[in-house]
Parts: sequence; C-alpha cells; structure tokens
Amino acid sequence: MTAPTPTTFGKDQDTNYVQIFQRSVNISYAAQSATSKLSGLAIYGEEFTPNDLDYQKMMTLKQIALDLELALVTGTAQAPANDDTASKTQGIIGAISTNSVNAGGDALTTADVETAMIALAETNEAPMEDLYIMGNAAAIKKLADLYGFAPFAGPENTTGGNRINEIITQFGRLKVMWDPYVTALNLVIVDMAQCDLVGLPVPGKGVLFYEELPKTGANEKGQFYGQLGLNYTAEEWHAKVHSFT
Repeated sequence: MTAPTPTTFGKDQDTNYVQIFQRSVNISYAAQSATSKLSGLAIYGEEFTPNDLDYQKMMTLKQIALDLELALVTGTAQAPANDDTASKTQGIIGAISTNSVNAGGDALTTADVETAMIALAETNEAPMEDLYIMGNAAAIKKLADLYGFAPFAGPENTTGGNRINEIITQFGRLKVMWDPYVTALNLVIVDMAQCDLVGLPVPGKGVLFYEELPKTGANEKGQFYGQLGLNYTAEEWHAKVHSFT
C-alpha cells in the first residue's frame, strides 16, 4: 500500500516590538522635609504627610501603567529603523485585521457581535479560552442596552481591578470590560489567554527599574525605565466590531 498524498500546512509569523517607557522623578530637599502632621481634624487616626520621594515614585509608576495600557490597546507598531526612530509596540486594536466586522455606520446589533464570534469559532479555529469584549463607556452602554446585562455582585467577579459583567452569545461567553482607551466606535474581542506582556531586560538592571540620576542642586533625581510590549500570539485569535453608531 502506498503512502497517501501528504498535506502541507502553511505558517506565518506575527511580529511586534517593545516600546520604551521612561519617566523622571525630581523632588527638592525642601519638599522632602515637609513631613509634619496634616492640618485640620484627623478623621481617621493620626495622619502625617508621606515621604514625598516615595510618593512621587508611586505616582510616576501609576502614570507609566496608564501609558502602558494606552500603548497596549491603541498603539501603532514602529520598527526601530535607526537611532533616531524609537520602536513602538502594536496595540491590540490595530493588530486585528482578519476578524474585523464593519458595522457600516449603522446602529450596533447583536448580529455584529455574533458575526465576530462566528469568525473566531469557525473560520480561524481560535482557542477562545478566555474571551473579553472591551470598549469605552459609550460602546459598553450600547452593548448593555442590547444584552440587558447588569453588574454581578461580589469580589469574585473582578479581574485586574475591573468589575466584570458577562454576556452569553451563541458561540461562547464574553466577559465585558470597560476600558477608556479603546477608541470610539470600537468593540474589541480579546482572548486574554493568548496575550502576554513582554519585557526586554537591560543587563544588570531588569525589565522595569528605577535608578538615581546625577544631582543638580538641592534635590533628588531619578528615572524609571522599561522596554515593554504586547504579545498577542496571533491576530486571527481576536476580533473587533467597528464603525457602529
């Protein structure tokens, strides 16, 4: 018996880049000295002003987190062509091209969402392990009006600090997440199980680190620095609905 005709499976590769996230901290000696008790009536025990250097570091890290979220959601890829061109990571919205449902300027319908889910379920054999549907406030309100969902109670329904609702479609469950950085007139279906934060470490320092900078006068200076990007595995494993009203 002869061997059957072999089937050859093609493959391709999605690429992305890490992006530099860098913010500086500068606090004067005078500001660091202001550690007295806060004025007025303390309604919750004895309240003292925090160490201002630690406070500035904490707030700077929070701003880096917001910068990172914006890039992971809406960023546009840019290769580091030369020393004057910084690399930029591709956000998930722009990465999705295969399963892109154009609502054509019409009102959002459940059929739009189902069409995107059909593409994931049948066309591209996506894993569909941990699906979220993300949008800004206006888009999530439209989705809520369509499906009539209400927030679930209890801390068990939170993920990453977000309170999660859930809708059920004919082709699977979708966890609903509000994200203010999703651009208007877009709903993005993301398989979180296929997404990872990627870091390019600096030798001897790490992926995201703080380092002191040379002093210039009566102050403390430093900077946070990190090289981070999005690994979304394959863009075919995510979907989006766009251009609805």
